Amino acid sequence: HRLALQRSLIDGARLLWIDDVPSNNRFEIAMLQSIGAHIDVETTSAAARTAINRTIYDLVISDMARADDQKGGLAFADEIVQQKRPPPMIFYVSNAQKPVPASAFGITDKPDELVHLILDALARVRS
Repeated sequence: HRLALQRSLIDGARLLWIDDVPSNNRFEIAMLQSIGAHIDVETTSAAARTAINRTIYDLVISDMARADDQKGGLAFADEIVQQKRPPPMIFYVSNAQKPVPASAFGITDKPDELVHLILDALARVRS
């Protein structure tokens, strides 16, 4: 319901989605794209680093583990917060552990909670 009411926050938003198994998020990505989000999907931190250096993103969504590196997403988040205007980062993981990492806007393992975090982050960035 909230997504329908705040569609304008997502319409035209640039998102970077980092996950070494992007097929795990195909439904979430398709839903966001269907309401106007522009999403670039990368499978490695190196590719995501290249993408973030060439494109201004409103938001980054990331898994935590990258192939053999169980904390690869966290290391990437620590990198991007050093940028001049870092986009907020949300971790979307299979088993969310609280507290939220200091370098992240939020962490979740629930699709509905992900939507709320996305809307909250975009409201801050795009308002």
